Amino acid sequence: MSGTDTHRMKTFLKTLPSTLGVEVVTPLMDGAGYRELVDALFGVSLLGSTNLIIVQDPQFLAQPTHEQSLDTVRQISAIPSGHFLAIVSTKAVDGRTKVAQALKKVATVQSFDAFKEWEGAKFSEWVKGVASQLGIRFHPKALELVVETVGVDTGVARQLIDTVITYDPNQTEITVDTVIEVLGQRVGSYHRLTEALRRQDKVSIATEVFGLASDDPAKVLGIVSATLHQFAIIRFLTEDGRSADEMAKVVERHPYSVKIAMPDLKRAYTLDGMTTILTRLSQLDIGFKSGQLSGDGMAALLVDCLIQPSN
Repeated sequence: MSGTDTHRMKTFLKTLPSTLGVEVVTPLMDGAGYRELVDALFGVSLLGSTNLIIVQDPQFLAQPTHEQSLDTVRQISAIPSGHFLAIVSTKAVDGRTKVAQALKKVATVQSFDAFKEWEGAKFSEWVKGVASQLGIRFHPKALELVVETVGVDTGVARQLIDTVITYDPNQTEITVDTVIEVLGQRVGSYHRLTEALRRQDKVSIATEVFGLASDDPAKVLGIVSATLHQFAIIRFLTEDGRSADEMAKVVERHPYSVKIAMPDLKRAYTLDGMTTILTRLSQLDIGFKSGQLSGDGMAALLVDCLIQPSN
C-alpha cells in the first residue's frame, strides 16, 4: 500500500484484519530493518492463529538498489500459507525498480493518493472550466502559479476567480500579475524567484533574494534549496530520457511546470554545477543555523552561490 492520504490508509488498515479474517495483528516498528522483518515472517509459523504483519516504510523500500532488499523480497514470497504481510509506504514508490517488480509478483497493490481526482491536469481543467463559464480565460503561466501556490484547493481557486470578477467585471484574462495581486505580493516574489532561478536571470535572482531575505532569510534559503533540488532531479531525469509526465510524478509538481522548465534547465545548468550549488547551500544552512552567519551575510553568500558562472 502506498500514498499520501494517511487518513484513508489508516482506515483501510483498521478494517483489513476483519476483511482477511485474521486473528492476530503484529505491527513492526516504522522503518523496520531486514532482520526484524525476516524474523517476523519466520515467526508466524509458530503461531496457532492466522497472523497479519504490518510494517511501514521498511528499509528495503528506502534502499531499493540494495542487494539485501531483493533477498528480503524473496523471503516475503516464502511466508507460510494463510498468513499476511501488509507493507505500507507513505512515500511514492517507483514501480520500475527491481524490488517493486519483485513485489508485484507476490503482492496485491493498493494505492491511496490524496486528492488524486483533482491532481495535475484534471484540477487545471476544472479551474479553466469555472473561469470559462464566467467569460474569463487563464493564461497558462497564471494557472501554473495558482496550482503551485494553492495546490489543488478548489475553494481558494474559486475565490480567486470571484475576486477578479468583483474588482474588475470587464476582466477577460487572468494573468500572472492578476494572481500575484489577488494572492499577495509575497507569493509573487517567490514565484518570480523561482522563474529567475530557472532561467538563470542573475539580476532578478539577486533582487528577489535580497528583497525576501530581509524578512525571513531562513525561509528563502529553504525554498531555494528545495527548488534547486527539484531542478536537479528534473535535469537528471531529462538526461535519462524520461517524459515530462514521468518527471512530474517524481518531483510532485504540475506537468505543465515541468514541461516549461525542461528547456531552460538544460540550457542554464549542468549536473555537476547543480551538485556544487546544492553542496554550497547545505553549507550555508549549517552556517546560518549555527549562528555563524547573519541573515544579511547569508543572503549575500546565497546570491553569490546562485549566480556563479560554473552552474
